[in-house]
Amino acid sequence: MSSLNFFSKLFGGLTSAYGTYELSGARRSDGKAEGRALTKKADVTLELFQKHLNGELSLGIVPIMKDNNCKWGCIDVDEYDGFDPLNIIHKIRNLKLPLFPYRSKSGGLHIFLHINGVVPATDMIDKLTKLASRLGLADCEIFPKQRTINVELGTIGNWLNLPYQNAEMTTRHAIDDTGQSIPIEKLEEAVQSFLVTPEDFYKIELEELNDEDKEFADYPPCVQNFVKNAVKPGDGRNEALFNVGVCMLKKHGKDGAWEDELGEVNKSWGDDKIDPKELKITVIKSLSGDKDYNYKCSSPIAKKYCDQAACVKRKLGIGKKDYNFHVDSFQKISTKPPKYILTIDKKPVRLTGQQLCQQQLLKTELFDCDIVWKTMKTEEFGLWLNYLKSIQTAVEGYDFTDDDKDEFDYLFRNFIDDSQLADDITQTQTDYVFEEEGYLFFRAELFKKFLKKDGNNLKPFEVKELLIDNGAEYIRQHKEYKGRLWKIPKRIKIDVKERNVSFNQQSAPFDPDSQ
Repeated sequence: MSSLNFFSKLFGGLTSAYGTYELSGARRSDGKAEGRALTKKADVTLELFQKHLNGELSLGIVPIMKDNNCKWGCIDVDEYDGFDPLNIIHKIRNLKLPLFPYRSKSGGLHIFLHINGVVPATDMIDKLTKLASRLGLADCEIFPKQRTINVELGTIGNWLNLPYQNAEMTTRHAIDDTGQSIPIEKLEEAVQSFLVTPEDFYKIELEELNDEDKEFADYPPCVQNFVKNAVKPGDGRNEALFNVGVCMLKKHGKDGAWEDELGEVNKSWGDDKIDPKELKITVIKSLSGDKDYNYKCSSPIAKKYCDQAACVKRKLGIGKKDYNFHVDSFQKISTKPPKYILTIDKKPVRLTGQQLCQQQLLKTELFDCDIVWKTMKTEEFGLWLNYLKSIQTAVEGYDFTDDDKDEFDYLFRNFIDDSQLADDITQTQTDYVFEEEGYLFFRAELFKKFLKKDGNNLKPFEVKELLIDNGAEYIRQHKEYKGRLWKIPKRIKIDVKERNVSFNQQSAPFDPDSQ
């Protein structure tokens, strides 16, 4: 297999959108390369992969595919100045994990889990979250960022820059266990032993707790790490011991032996421990009040070993009352007016600017996606919106004018006039439109056929956007029918003509997943 073919298969993902990144040549104060990122809704072709390898563009691929599976996942290690990837690689190999490292465009590390096949994106996210926590990389981004997407409704996942851009002269290459570069022509051979079958993917486990460590099983993942591994001075040692102290308070109570056990953990750190007298006047003193103390989950050292989903379930963990959602990404679609895709806890939510900026509207939209919003004070909410702006990425949009919408109205009238009216909704399995209570129902495939026949110049994803703009929604089932249909208000005055048609269900097999 040629390098190009193998590379495109190894890093395959969503085929209807991709990302590009134009480097400016400058670097931020933290060492990360500056540039402009853009998401394009267009077919991912072999030619794009070739241009990437040639250095003609920088290609980013969305790992989550249309069917919500993926063939790879990645831990994105954003560390630059003074960063030594060998420290992480040694950890990976000591834990016998089938992870494969690449240098990133900014000088960090992309740690890939490659699948020889596909697994559900949600399973990939859960697996990499646990592995990242054990490696001390829980504060790093994980791809895919979404558990599910709906391409039909315009929600796509976040993309990741691929390695081997300008392959002959690249700094974005795979590295071996000694830190040496692996050239593109050697990649297939090098990665073979790290390719994981879907069956073996589910067998990837970290070592079980031994009998000595069983008592730690109820601890938060970060504290579990701290009681076993010292935190060095300057790396957040006091914050780590504070979290250990909170855990001991929860375990023993204020009148229990929490101070003694905290002291023992500190003592076990050897040369990295705090002097016992200093421990008394710092960490212990800060935990000696009458109030209930919470973990410092936002401290940098805690975030490195955090696994919130696991922590909330543990006896001495944060507890559900302390749980808060995590923003994974924020995308702006440049329509008029703009639309936004906010991904929270790996769930993408499509929002208008009005819904985004009004807490009550936002709360309702999130609740419909099984996300509970905790009301913020006005000032806090403003800061949160500013944060979203700071992480915003652009999705190439569609500037629809009034003329475009008039064209769509005309197009839709022709579509309905060209279609046959169904007697009941089951007939939408074939080329029929069903009307009920002021709504029209039809298959996406029927509309695609009409567009092809009509020869219009609107791209399919543009039409989808216009359908949504005109009040349409993509439903998975109707009360009397199981299958995916478009549902649109009959706001346009259209005379749907009944036609004398016969319906034979057996002659028209239907696969609801073929859309």
